[in-house]
Amino acid sequence: CYIIGGKSLDGKDYLTEEQLNKCIQLAESVNKKPYVVPIGVICPLGNMVSAAVMAITLAGILEDYKVGRKIIRFSQETVEREIIMALQVMAAIIRTSGIYGLLKTINIELLIKNASIIHLTEDQEMLETALKKLKNIDPEIWEKVKKAKIHPTTLVDSQELVKELRTLIGGKAAEGAIERSMKKLFMG
Repeated sequence: CYIIGGKSLDGKDYLTEEQLNKCIQLAESVNKKPYVVPIGVICPLGNMVSAAVMAITLAGILEDYKVGRKIIRFSQETVEREIIMALQVMAAIIRTSGIYGLLKTINIELLIKNASIIHLTEDQEMLETALKKLKNIDPEIWEKVKKAKIHPTTLVDSQELVKELRTLIGGKAAEGAIERSMKKLFMG
């Protein structure tokens, strides 16, 4: 398959409709199926590790969303806010302190207890699997967790921060900061 970047998620155009169509035709001419996706999701979808993380995470999100909306009857906004909070907190801690730092920060016993509370139906396979995996983390990992350092981490909603930058700083300074941050996300 060929992954082709269409429009970016922030509305910027990086290629014309004609260029996009040429890319699609090129992929099809060599008997490849082209997938046109927003530019920002090419890397996570095209990389095996991040695609697996996205697949596992998305399956868990969809399962949790169903339980939150249909069984507990939380509002869509509440469920989405809780999902965003969990993902952004974990992402921020991994960014500053790595996976072992995340495990050191989180009290796994507390996480398992609280996550078990929402185990309300028989068909919550993702949650069941996650709880089982968390209860059986390899002892070698815990040895590395003991040595991990937790670095200062500022927990923010990244999209709200972008809005604030554009509002408070504005212009090329804000766009430059956003672009450098974007490069850091995708290129390390």
